[in-house]
Amino acid sequence: MHNPSLKRTRIRGFSILDGLIATLVIMIIAFLMIPVFVQTYSVQGDAEDFLTADNLARQKVEELKALGFEGVPRGETSEDSEDGRFTIQSVVAEQFSVTGVEGSPDLPRRVVKIEVTVIRKGTNTPTMSKHITFIHKRGI
Repeated sequence: MHNPSLKRTRIRGFSILDGLIATLVIMIIAFLMIPVFVQTYSVQGDAEDFLTADNLARQKVEELKALGFEGVPRGETSEDSEDGRFTIQSVVAEQFSVTGVEGSPDLPRRVVKIEVTVIRKGTNTPTMSKHITFIHKRGI
């Protein structure tokens, strides 16, 4: 008589070798992904620096514009940002006359050019942001 309960059954599952091979494959994939994460972190840091530099430049332009046509100091100035990572350079050009301005072609205007450049210290790409604007005054 044949007893079915005594029949040998083979248990299906993973062997140690299967586990080791799977672990090795996962480790290789993870090792190959490390440079991607490092590059992403670096790009994110650069993007934050560009945003900070752009905000610093805009802030300086607005400061100078708030002084008005007569109050804005002419010449070049340079200052460091509060955290010391950037240098903010401002160049306010001498006045010059512009005629034929849209909306009032026969009225001359005196114009001051404001150029603000933000430079990141200690990098290969130092110029991070540059803003140029003009302040004008009617009549000469």
